[in-house]
Amino acid sequence: TINDYQNERKSWKLVGNRAVVSDKSNRMRVEKVKIWVYAADNVSDNDSDNVSIEKSAVVKNFSDQVAIYITADQGLIEKHDNRLTLSGNVVLWSEDGSEAHTETAIYDAKKEILTIPKPVRMLGEGHTMFGSRLTYDVSEGILNLKEPILVRYDNITLKSN
Repeated sequence: TINDYQNERKSWKLVGNRAVVSDKSNRMRVEKVKIWVYAADNVSDNDSDNVSIEKSAVVKNFSDQVAIYITADQGLIEKHDNRLTLSGNVVLWSEDGSEAHTETAIYDAKKEILTIPKPVRMLGEGHTMFGSRLTYDVSEGILNLKEPILVRYDNITLKSN
């Protein structure tokens, strides 16, 4: 189990079955990884009528809210740049219940950006999409899917009483 903290808050947590550590390269290879990436809550402080520039700024409050949960066959932790490279049967789950399936994902903990450089299949309520690449800015909650193709969409009909 590894916990990573950025600016005194929990950034991510990794659990694996077995790890091999290389002291020379500052790398650790972990088998059967599970990763929890924690999100920041953006809160605006506009309490007073006399709002100063400092008070009107958006403040990030950090909690133990999981932004994404990831599983993979293998993970490579690079300590010197705080990057996780995941490979083999990579599955991501977001807080809204959607899933992404791919073979490789890279999480840059310093920038809080997840990159999937290879084809990805996304599953959400009522739809399936494919893309050639994906980036997700965890701190901002912004997802960018390159060359998206919608392959299935189920219309949801609401029944009235």
